[in-house]
Order: sequence, then structure tokens, then C-alpha cells
Amino acid sequence: MARAVCISVLAILFMAVVAPAATAQQKRPISQTSFDMMILNAPLVLQGKVTKVEVRLMTPKELFGGGRDDIQAAATEVTMKIEKIIAGNYDGHEIRIFLEEGKTEHANTYSADWAPMKVNVGDHAVVAVEPNSRGTGLNVVDQGWRFFRVEGTKLIPYREELYLAVDRPFEVMARDAKAREIQEMHEMQERQEIFKASDLICTATVIRVIDPDSSSRRLVVSIDEALKGRAEQLEITVDMSGILFPAKLQDPGLQVALFLERDGSEYRPATGINGYHVMDGGRIKGRPFLMSVSQLKSAIRRETRHP
Repeated sequence: MARAVCISVLAILFMAVVAPAATAQQKRPISQTSFDMMILNAPLVLQGKVTKVEVRLMTPKELFGGGRDDIQAAATEVTMKIEKIIAGNYDGHEIRIFLEEGKTEHANTYSADWAPMKVNVGDHAVVAVEPNSRGTGLNVVDQGWRFFRVEGTKLIPYREELYLAVDRPFEVMARDAKAREIQEMHEMQERQEIFKASDLICTATVIRVIDPDSSSRRLVVSIDEALKGRAEQLEITVDMSGILFPAKLQDPGLQVALFLERDGSEYRPATGINGYHVMDGGRIKGRPFLMSVSQLKSAIRRETRHP
């Protein structure tokens, strides 16, 4: 049997969105701002009924997409029947989410700063999660404060050390979801224009910058994957003259998503500042492309309009 271990999951992510630590006897608030940002920006927010709770032994490679595969830790798999998609998109009537904690006969995975979440079959719950969170196919709730039990008109965090400092949370969710819907409609139109203007859409790695302090600077990149169009070479030069150029873009090895129009033997960002975006862990960081590469591929197929 693989050696079982106890893993203390990172509490820093949670601390970033709640008030400063109070005494052990006091609950800490999840602020209105944090709750609004969750609804506005989380890839998927849904309400559902818990139909199954199972603690499984999993390797770091299974749960995180990398690391060791000769040790195991406990993770809790929660199956929910979807009652309502509040924000985002998801196909299916059921979803399985994973919590980075759990206890079995052979392993007890926990955070020293948080009590284990007590999720029960029959609970009605609201959760914000990123589907396929780490490219493993799993939907990992890596920010535990984003998981709530529904009690009447209240949302009770499964993190018992916290409370939601929001009046009428269901009304707030409906309001934020409507604002997000309007925003996403505008962003979809913006993406369509960018897709149409682009001769080449690709993910790439920055190799170097030519004359970074000159108005005629060039960005040399190596194409990782072409999502629309095709370049004649894997290494291309992008004309960045007259375009806002953040210092971070000069870092060799930086991963970027590029939306380019052909300009002779070179390329230029098709729509200026929206023609390039920094990537982090396979996700694009800038609007209107706050999405993973796989989601970008789907958006190109869905939103590109052929004459």
C-alpha cells in the first residue's frame, strides 16, 4: 500500500479574501467585496443538492497534475445534483467537486488553520469552482471559503471559522449574475471582433525583445500552439511599435496568448493592447480573455463568424 501522508493545505489563499485573523473564539467575515468578486469572476458558480460524499486516497499527481505518485493523501469527493447555474457555463446535471482534505483509516489530510468542512448528503449548497482546475479533469475547490450550505435565505460557509457578511445573499447573487451576463455579452462581442481581425491566434513563449527601449521594438516568440491560422515558422517576430509594452513582457520564457494580423513578413497585435495577454498556468489573465486555453479554443469555434 502506498505510504499515507498528512498534508497541510495552504491557508494563505483563504486569508487573502477574508478579514485579518481574529481570536480563535471569533468568526471572521467574508466581505461583500469578496462575495461580489466571486460571483463576477469565478469560472463557475452553481447551486445544487449534495447526493454523495466520499473520502478517497489520492496521489499528489492525481490531485494536482504533478508531483509524486508513490504517496497518498485523503481528499473528499462531493457529488452534487445541479439545481441552478448562477454564473458561468457547465454541461450536465451533476458535478463532482473535490476538497483538499479528508480523513480515512490510513490518512488524515487537513489544514492546521481550519477545521474540516462538514458536508452531508442532502445538503443544499452553493459553490464557486473552476472546472478542470489543474488540467487533471477534476473540479477542485481550492478556495474553501467559496463553498456554502444553504439554510433558508442564508448562506453558511462550510469553513466554520467564517461567516458571510452579506445581507440577502441570494438577491446579491442574482444582481451580480445579471451584471456579469451583461459584461460577458460585451466581452463576447469584443472577442468576435478580435477573432475576425486576427490572421494568427496562438499561444507562445517569449524568447527575447529587440530594442526594448526603442519605438520600433520587436518581440520574438516561439509558437507553442496555433489556434487560428498557421505561421510559416515556429519562431516569429511581432512588431510592438507604438503599442503599450509592459516590462513583464520582456521576461524570457514568459507564456503569452497572441492575436495577430500579418504585416509583411512580421506580425502585429491585431487590436493593439488586446492583441496580447500574459498567461499563468495555462490560463489567460487579461479581459476579455479570462479563460483557459481549452476555453479559448471553444470560444474561437463558437464565436468566429465566417462570411
